[in-house]
Amino acid sequence: MNIEHDLQLVCVTYNRHDCLKETFDQLLSVNSPVRNCDFLILDNASTDGTSDLIREVMRRHKNVRTIRHNRNVGGNANIARAMEESSKKYLWILGDDDYFDFSNWNEAVKAMERGERVICLSRYILPDEHKEDLAWQLVQTTFITGVIVSAELHTDTVMAEVYNHVHTLFPQIVPVMHHVNHGGRIYVVDRPIVFNGDDGTQGKKKDLSYTRGQDANEVSPYTDYMRWENGWAMACAMLKDPVVRESAVRHGLEFIFGRVEEAIRVFMSARINNGDVMIPLVSPIAVQLTGSHKQAAFDTIRYIGNGTVSRMVADARHWYRYSGMNDLGLKAAAVICLWHLVKLLNPWSSLHKLHRNSGDN
Repeated sequence: MNIEHDLQLVCVTYNRHDCLKETFDQLLSVNSPVRNCDFLILDNASTDGTSDLIREVMRRHKNVRTIRHNRNVGGNANIARAMEESSKKYLWILGDDDYFDFSNWNEAVKAMERGERVICLSRYILPDEHKEDLAWQLVQTTFITGVIVSAELHTDTVMAEVYNHVHTLFPQIVPVMHHVNHGGRIYVVDRPIVFNGDDGTQGKKKDLSYTRGQDANEVSPYTDYMRWENGWAMACAMLKDPVVRESAVRHGLEFIFGRVEEAIRVFMSARINNGDVMIPLVSPIAVQLTGSHKQAAFDTIRYIGNGTVSRMVADARHWYRYSGMNDLGLKAAAVICLWHLVKLLNPWSSLHKLHRNSGDN
């Protein structure tokens, strides 16, 4: 297989000059096995000197080119654009802030030579005990830079669905789920090649928000409150196998929160400040869970939609159930009721405002 002919790298970036420079240093070094591949940079109208850096790199590396958007279309739309621009047999979408160890690159090459359609290059969610678990594999493939995908998966139908999923934060997962729905497998390398870059260069913390460069006062509340776990549940609705779908949603919650119960607790805590906008965000999670987790998630939705008194009862019942339905649970429920009453009587509290605005008497 001729990697330089068959593999395309597309890097999505916005205002990450220092991180992108480090990425270039890794991928275009003399020791990099992909240094001569077609390398496209999708610049989301950067304003921090990123565009100047790209032009400088292009002068030194003829295989590097760029498309600079006239407007910042958002990170997820830029990812969708990366798939639209794919022109080789395999596409590797890159973030602008990750780290690479090419000592195991030959395994990825062999996988492409065998015709594997989805090759997972990262393992930070996939220890050996989860390596062959499809649901956990799907969670791992949410890491943009961690997957090489066959461009054959980018059909017209898939690409339309990719753009439909920009709002879920996971447009990149659409070809993978399409592949899985048709019986395809995800090949996971034995040793990771890509590592997630959590912090910026020189110890500087990066802005990881999904709305970087946008006016916070103009962003829809549904966009503002969208989180990894909500978008992941919406994306998982594409999976046709109900067992895999439920497992993928559950493992996603476990990845973010440690336990599904902790995720439910966080949803319950967020419902007052965020109000009814939380209902469509929690609903996809509730629909796809099972058993007590499903019941707890729907309790959260009912709590959001009910009046203040009903909320107090629902919350007390929730904590009674999750405290073991014993004396400790009764005490916890009593404390919750007392807390609600204090909040209700406090004219400066968010609960009082919610009660007043809802028209409850």
